[in-house]
Parts: sequence; C-alpha cells; structure tokens
Amino acid sequence: MFDAIEAEITSRYSDVTFVSHEEFGNFHASMAAEKRILEQLPEMLHTRKVDLVIAAVGA
Repeated sequence: MFDAIEAEITSRYSDVTFVSHEEFGNFHASMAAEKRILEQLPEMLHTRKVDLVIAAVGA
C-alpha cells in the first residue's frame, strides 16, 4: 500500500521526498524496543526533516 501512496503523491508533487519506514526500526520487536524507538522518534523525525507521517497497520 505504501508503494501506491508514494507513487501517487510523487506524481502530483515533484518536491516530495519519502523516508522509508525501515529507517525507524521495528516498533513491535519487544516492549523495550518500542519504548526506546518511541522515545527517539521526535529526534529521528527532526533529523530526517520529516513534515508528515503516514502510519498504518499492515494486516
């Protein structure tokens, strides 16, 4: 689904850059990993100059 979203948005807006979810790690690997990643998330988003997050559950 993210591939389709990325393709559609980049076709409409040439100046958009996507940051892969893989750069942020697996939030649900363990409770400790989830806590660590969520604590670091604001800085991770700021460092990568992220203005918008598209979040979903892959079921």
